[in-house]
Amino acid sequence: MPKERKPSISGNNYRNSSTNTLPSPNKGGIILVAIAVILIIAVLFAIFSGPSGSNVSDARALLVQAEAVASKVPTESVNFQGSLEMDAGGVQFSIPFSGLMRVDEENKRMYSKITLEPIIEDGEALTLESYMIDNEVYNKVGEEWVMYELPNGSWDTTRFSESITQLMQSFEPDLSKKETINGKETYKVKITPTIEELAEFLTMIDPGFLGQVGDFSQYGASLGEGVRAIEMDIWIDTKTYLPARVKFVIELETNAINPAGSGVVDSEIAIIAEGDFDYETKFSIVLPDEALME
Repeated sequence: MPKERKPSISGNNYRNSSTNTLPSPNKGGIILVAIAVILIIAVLFAIFSGPSGSNVSDARALLVQAEAVASKVPTESVNFQGSLEMDAGGVQFSIPFSGLMRVDEENKRMYSKITLEPIIEDGEALTLESYMIDNEVYNKVGEEWVMYELPNGSWDTTRFSESITQLMQSFEPDLSKKETINGKETYKVKITPTIEELAEFLTMIDPGFLGQVGDFSQYGASLGEGVRAIEMDIWIDTKTYLPARVKFVIELETNAINPAGSGVVDSEIAIIAEGDFDYETKFSIVLPDEALME
């Protein structure tokens, strides 16, 4: 993991302990929420023979080959963890999150779960669950379920390993040294996309939650303001050419008006997420009865 940052937020700009919700978003808040959701869902929904070296053509050839292999995987799982860290006006906090994603391509079923830990000591964790059965999406936030239908053909872009290889081909990928991940020899591939490009990609694949969050393109250039660095790393198994691990890092600076009226708060933010892929563990995805009763 990169050097740990101790991030933060202004003393009055914190999660309310009784409602476990964030203050009403201003421009800075909207940007932060948009970036956080992009990273979390991106973590829910990301993968790869032969060539070695550090040039773009070799890296892109590896990604093309990985995409072809990933497109034939019947099932995949991703277990991920990470944190959103802030430092604003000397006040620091970290929001750890973790989750999993299961995709059954043969039966057109997907399940994902994200848990965000509370900011304050006695707060409650926030858990988001989503089921996708063919083109029907069932989202659970707290104790409430919301169902909606996606357009025909939406399922075709659901497999995360395939989508992430397509994404990385669009940038300037760098193929670096081999590394051992979970006992497997892998190639490491890196890209450095912009936040607008990531937003466009995630809006395109529309993995469940994005359908309710909204169109990220509406934020336009605002998403890119203050972004200092974006990195995405993929470790590709040298034998199977499937992704073994994916990692996202975003570092940015932003400012927002303190809701307590004490001026503008400048914040440094880091979002770090890492997920491991599993193509062998068996699982079944069953929609709970309670989701159909809402």
